[in-house]
Amino acid sequence: MQYGLFAGKLAEAMGIEVEGELVYLLSTFRRDAEVANGEVQLVMRPELRAAVDELGWFAGTSEVVALQ
Repeated sequence: MQYGLFAGKLAEAMGIEVEGELVYLLSTFRRDAEVANGEVQLVMRPELRAAVDELGWFAGTSEVVALQ
């Protein structure tokens, strides 16, 4: 999923303006000490995950990792 592109289309459809990065509509960021080189992880918001599940967009995937 291209988060930035999707977030832009979602904001447009909802008629809202967002200051800064649109990707914050869909996700949060976290830095896990166990991740190599201190890379930042993009974490899908639970509400988006529920909507994607309800739509069945990834029904055929074998594994979904949920971070808390």
